[in-house]
Amino acid sequence: MSPILGLIQTLIIMGLVFILAYKYVDIQTKNTHFECPHCRSSFKLPKSSFALALKKNPYERMVTCPVCGYKGWMQIIKDEK
Repeated sequence: MSPILGLIQTLIIMGLVFILAYKYVDIQTKNTHFECPHCRSSFKLPKSSFALALKKNPYERMVTCPVCGYKGWMQIIKDEK
């Protein structure tokens, strides 16, 4: 296989992974929110903050409350329809 074909194949795979990750973050930010354990306010994160937040497990992120400034592990809560 030529190096050019290998490079093209790698770029296509990276593009598909990026698209899938973007769609996952888009769905998660539209359908979930966080609740601050300190002040009990409910808030949503922008896509970039959600994607880059530290992850403890698939259901928790290290986020900062926009109301009181508390920073800690918070569970992802699904929105009620």
